[in-house]
Amino acid sequence: MANRKTVKIYRSNKSLEAQLLDANKTLLGKKYFFNIKGDSPIKQSFAFGEDFGAALIKKGADKISFDRNSFKYHGRVKSFAEGLRKAKVEF
Repeated sequence: MANRKTVKIYRSNKSLEAQLLDANKTLLGKKYFFNIKGDSPIKQSFAFGEDFGAALIKKGADKISFDRNSFKYHGRVKSFAEGLRKAKVEF
């Protein structure tokens, strides 16, 4: 686990942010704003997780450690993590 890169997330009421970190250097960062008129935020988080997971695979980070930043593993955070797993990212 010492050489794994870290994915750190931040959740707010309006958005979800994810960063790929390696020794406190940001290698990749994306922010997703929830569309109020679209699907539920849970479904949108899942799609964002799949998209971010595909970007991680392109960067060569298919094995990561997941830092949920003291947010409960529930709702949008859990859905994002499931999207990462569907994109074949291992943590």
